[in-house]
Amino acid sequence: MKRIVFALFACVVLANACQKEGTSDSPTVSFAFSVPTNVDGKSVLTLSVENYTGTDAITIPIEFSGDAVKDVDFTVEPEAFVIGGTSPVTTVTITPIDYTSEKSVTASIQAPEGFVAGRYMQSTFSLSGQVARCSFSTRSASLASVVTISVNLIDMLGENEYVLQDGDEIDVTVNTDESTAVENTHFRFQGEKKVVFSPATSSGTVTLEYISPVDAEHNKIVLELDPSSKYALGTNPEVAITIIGSEWEMIDGTWQIHELATDKEFMQTWWGIPETDLNGYPTFNPEDKFTVDMDNNMFIPAFQSEFKNYFIGTSNITVNVGEQLTLRTMTDVMTPFVIQLFWLDNVNRNFSANTVSDDKVGAIGVRFVEDEESGEQLLELQIVDYRATDFLKAFEDYGFYLNEKPVAANPDATDMQIRATFKKVE
Repeated sequence: MKRIVFALFACVVLANACQKEGTSDSPTVSFAFSVPTNVDGKSVLTLSVENYTGTDAITIPIEFSGDAVKDVDFTVEPEAFVIGGTSPVTTVTITPIDYTSEKSVTASIQAPEGFVAGRYMQSTFSLSGQVARCSFSTRSASLASVVTISVNLIDMLGENEYVLQDGDEIDVTVNTDESTAVENTHFRFQGEKKVVFSPATSSGTVTLEYISPVDAEHNKIVLELDPSSKYALGTNPEVAITIIGSEWEMIDGTWQIHELATDKEFMQTWWGIPETDLNGYPTFNPEDKFTVDMDNNMFIPAFQSEFKNYFIGTSNITVNVGEQLTLRTMTDVMTPFVIQLFWLDNVNRNFSANTVSDDKVGAIGVRFVEDEESGEQLLELQIVDYRATDFLKAFEDYGFYLNEKPVAANPDATDMQIRATFKKVE
């Protein structure tokens, strides 16, 4: 009899406990995870609600503690969770004010009346550090009519691209101490002075427009990235842009060879090309010249070296402003550069002393560079559209030539281009 009375008493106690703590059908509330989700450096807290069938809106405030202080070290948007109603809120975003902070946050919620506390009623986490490094894709560029320069994001280790989930913006400034061109006098920005990253991308662009003619004393623009604390600066925090004018007026004149950068020694050293496969390859001749007549759109060669086997006569020039290539050189493979394409209608794409190509329309690439010793401005010319029949047979054997023009501009075969610099003499 005593055992029966005791069992009945235990059932009553258990039933009372269930009424106090809620039944298995009682609605439950908690954080969805022990720590928030990181989205582009922001911490996103997610609410988990189970078994709530009501329609009334119930607000669940969040209490913050820890050595990080709300509105001093971080902001919160929105301020609380809301369940039920017409506008439920199930995520709250904590955004660091200073991404270099190492402070921590503890977020806590309380189960409202009629709810049971779930598994995670408290979440402790550190404010996110810097999320990525930002860098211009090149250290130098040329501005003809319009130039667009990419800015890339890589992870903090510098190993992989960093893809922004929600997109972002990074400010760009003009370094007026190093620039000689004046903004809104010689050039202007297309749109705002910032790089815009679309969602699910790791790169954005900034675009500049040419306004008015410049001389050699007012043709330099230096742009700098000015990111928030969210980003660190990468390999190329600035880019130097040379204004060359919408009609390429600075290229007009006569140019004499300064240096053959990709000479035979270069090809042997970097490509491992044997001497026997370089017969007929261009050699340096200090008398090599060419003239560009932009008034009449003419390219007039005066080469004494093997370059005369490519530039076989006066050509008409076609320039599609903005038709550019991004290339690299083996001597600085981490720094891409941009060249403007010039199309000539009287070149020997065989680059041969023995045969002449049926198709005589070929492309060269040009850009302005600075002589490292004198600081003088040089014109770099690159032959990017040839298919040599007398030399560099290895390029043909290994399938390096592209199927479409310019055929020697394969981005995966660095320095196929024959590259030389020239100094203006007239």
